[in-house]
Amino acid sequence: LSAGCCGIQGQRGMFAVRFRDSRTTQPLRGQRLELECRPVDNDVGVSWIKQEPGGTLHFIAFINTLSRVTYKQSEPTSTRFEAAKESGSSRLLVKSFSEQDQGTYFCLINKNQMLHFSAGQDAFLPEGGPLARTTHGPQRPSPGVSSSLSPSPAETSKGLDFTCSIFVWIPLACGCLICLIALVITVVLCQSKGLRLTPTPQ
Repeated sequence: LSAGCCGIQGQRGMFAVRFRDSRTTQPLRGQRLELECRPVDNDVGVSWIKQEPGGTLHFIAFINTLSRVTYKQSEPTSTRFEAAKESGSSRLLVKSFSEQDQGTYFCLINKNQMLHFSAGQDAFLPEGGPLARTTHGPQRPSPGVSSSLSPSPAETSKGLDFTCSIFVWIPLACGCLICLIALVITVVLCQSKGLRLTPTPQ
């Protein structure tokens, strides 16, 4: 984990999630929705993550370098999702889109000891549709109105930096403390040995 915290980058404009069908603008209830993340090298693992409107992150799936997929709670399959890795990209299929699938989808890779977050793709049911009128679940914020529950990029970056600092500095501080204790013990032993070897004046 500490190795993964050596750096965190978002490659916006280069590394992004998009609807696989360019004609898709918004998913419909019960629709099969395919998302694509690219570019993705074959020698890196890919994680799929969904962020709810309130800012909560949900792990969906991880695809390792051998294209083996692991879903939530280490399950090999999922009733809601299907993930795969192809040449130069990774895809995620939402089997039947519903209100609980609404959010912003990201993919994440660990490359050269750096965590790279993709640009996200919003996936929300059409506002004013049957589900939007009956559900009390999370809704997409209206244009021009910022949600007080959604963390800003600066706040997210600060939180990640703080977490990484903990995993980097705590082991380093412990190592320094151990070295200091060993040095003190060595000095004390050397002084004690020197006193025993000093001849007594006649």
